[in-house]
Amino acid sequence: MGMENTGIANKAIRISMMLKAPAGLTWKEWNHSASIAQFQSPGGNAQAIHVLDVKAGCEWCLTMIGHNEKSDPSQAVFIKIAPLEKVSFSAAIPTVTLIVFLKLMKEKR
Repeated sequence: MGMENTGIANKAIRISMMLKAPAGLTWKEWNHSASIAQFQSPGGNAQAIHVLDVKAGCEWCLTMIGHNEKSDPSQAVFIKIAPLEKVSFSAAIPTVTLIVFLKLMKEKR
C-alpha cells in the first residue's frame, strides 16, 4: 500500500524550535558533524555521523544509538540548500522529506 492510499501523502508535521544563537553560528554548526550530532541526540541518545556534506545532491549518513545501545542506521540526501535560510533533505528510513528553516529573530530590548 502506497502513501497515496493511506490519506497521508500530502500531510506535514511542523516542529519549531527557537535557538538563542545568531543565524551565522547556527548555519556553521549545521555543517559541523559533532555539533549536529549533539543537537539531534538529546536525552541519552548518541549519533555517529559517517558522512555530512551539506550541499544539494550530497549525503548525510549516520547511525542513531539509543540509550539501550540499539543502533539504527539512516541516510539522507540534501535536496535544496539556501545558506542561512533553509536546509531541505530526504531521509531514506522512513521515507520522508524534511525542511529546516533558519529565521533571523529580532532581539527584544
